[in-house]
Amino acid sequence: MNIKINDGTLWQFEHGEWRDSEGGIIEPAVQPKDHSEKGIQSYRFAFYRKEAYKNFEVDFEFLQKAHSDIGLIFGAKNASNFFVLHFPCCGQACRAQHFWVALSVMDDSGYLRIIKREMINRINSIVSNWHTVNVKLEGGSLQAVIDGRGIFQSAGLEYSAGFVGVMSFNSAQIRNIEIKGVLENEFSWNSNISQPKNWFYPCPAQEYGKWQMPANLVRAHNGELVLYFSASEGYSDTPSYYLTYSSDNGRTWSKPDLWWKKTDIWTGEHRVIHVFPD
Repeated sequence: MNIKINDGTLWQFEHGEWRDSEGGIIEPAVQPKDHSEKGIQSYRFAFYRKEAYKNFEVDFEFLQKAHSDIGLIFGAKNASNFFVLHFPCCGQACRAQHFWVALSVMDDSGYLRIIKREMINRINSIVSNWHTVNVKLEGGSLQAVIDGRGIFQSAGLEYSAGFVGVMSFNSAQIRNIEIKGVLENEFSWNSNISQPKNWFYPCPAQEYGKWQMPANLVRAHNGELVLYFSASEGYSDTPSYYLTYSSDNGRTWSKPDLWWKKTDIWTGEHRVIHVFPD
């Protein structure tokens, strides 16, 4: 079976809708920098809630980009309980042309937790190349063959049947997903379960900017938390840096104090707070 989005009625989307694109590509319909107000920011999930499998074989192709991630979801019971085989490509790994594969799981916490991560020999992460993948899962043993020569394996998965889907971060792409296996007809999808919001803005006031990024968090000797963070109006705007304090373990925060402001986007920003033993 070739997996397509079509009109989306057989799917559940988390953090933005998906669509079919040219050349068999399925992709998020939202821009990579459009953040959701819940869940894992910038990660997009699409769950095909029509058919469930336990043992299956999948073929697909994907294209990496620097600072991206793309993956195949399987064993999904709902939008917060599933496995994902994915291909993260951080900046330094991309520059070194190192190719990584990861197997992760999500539970009700809403966090992706890595089960296994491995650099694969004989495959590089040149971001202009489409990679082919063949994935086989049987009896809790998973094998992925990349470009016919790179092999990733994981055995002993505590795994039961579930639905499949796709995960995307930033601008990586996936296409031509073909799956075959024995359908598990007794499974049903619960559309009422969504991924929890597991983050918050300590300083939600818009006067500080909607792009707020934590740089450093320490606990002072009096028990107070001190957060050092940057804030800017847009992703590419020059940020300002603030300090804010919490005496109730991060539930509430003080009005931020401006610490310093960058003069240009290239100015070094690696200031940190350190608490000495004395």
